[in-house]
Amino acid sequence: MWVELESTVDPVTHTISVQLTHLSKYAVMTSVEEEEVAPAEEVTPTPTPTPTPAPSEGLAWWVWLIIGLAIVAVIVLLYFYWWRRRTA
Repeated sequence: MWVELESTVDPVTHTISVQLTHLSKYAVMTSVEEEEVAPAEEVTPTPTPTPTPAPSEGLAWWVWLIIGLAIVAVIVLLYFYWWRRRTA
């Protein structure tokens, strides 16, 4: 047997508040009265603008890593070349 409890519905927060006197199983139910529904107006969709790409913030970190490794490699090779010419 279902017993209706006095409740408060808050449509903004989508909550239902009820004061209870004991623990039990509860359910939220509603009754919908049939209303005459007017036909929906035909809506013409507005085209959504194509998003423009964001401006570049510079090179990615991995590009800087490759550039840094290349610079270190060039410096090591130049040092090796200089050291070999000095000792030869």
